[in-house]
Amino acid sequence: MVTTYEFSNVLIEGVSFSNPPFWTIMPAFTDNITITGITIENPDNSPDTDGIDPSSCKNVRISNCHNMVYVKTSSNRLPYLKLTNCSNILVTNCYQSESIPVFITADEKSENIYIANNVLPGTVALHNSKGKNIYTQNNILSR
Repeated sequence: MVTTYEFSNVLIEGVSFSNPPFWTIMPAFTDNITITGITIENPDNSPDTDGIDPSSCKNVRISNCHNMVYVKTSSNRLPYLKLTNCSNILVTNCYQSESIPVFITADEKSENIYIANNVLPGTVALHNSKGKNIYTQNNILSR
């Protein structure tokens, strides 16, 4: 629904997204992006409604979001592009209202992913494929 490509100093704030057909926010090759205060309402029956998918981004702050569902860092999803690593990503103070899976993944080139102070009532999967430094702290995981 929303993408940035080769931007810097981006702010996405205070917007709601309803029934996205696939990923909702995908910054690519973006440096210094803040995503805050957004709400994402995904369809119950949709198989591929990622929330926020930074690709080849640096200095990403995701905070105060509702129903982010899926945060995926990827450096290899777009094979025709010259990709770089994702680094310095902070996910904090986000709230997932439904007991649905939350996936936070980092590919082999990602580094310094911080997940702190979130309420995530569903299943949480942290996947790190040879990336460096995924940190979690003070998250509430409950059903």
